[in-house]
Amino acid sequence: LSKSNPRKTYYNFRNGMIMLIKNLSIGQLLYKLPLRVGLDGVAAIKFLLTGYGKDFLAVFRAHFYILFHFFGLLAKRTSQLPYKAPTSTKDQLLFLST
Repeated sequence: LSKSNPRKTYYNFRNGMIMLIKNLSIGQLLYKLPLRVGLDGVAAIKFLLTGYGKDFLAVFRAHFYILFHFFGLLAKRTSQLPYKAPTSTKDQLLFLST
């Protein structure tokens, strides 16, 4: 997709917020998600003022997607346990075979 394709804009904004929801801790999510929404709003206004109305709408479509799928995305969150790298060769072989 080209740089000025509204579908690409939609996917970029939607996937960025999905990544935050699925990977941040609840504490980080509580302040970073509203900040992200605000910054996305600034970007949307820039799109509107520079003549990219379809990209402006794509940002809001992405936000509506998140709004309507928020609880489903929360259910897909990764475990909040910290990742533990394999320490022995045996653990590494088990890790690689999964």
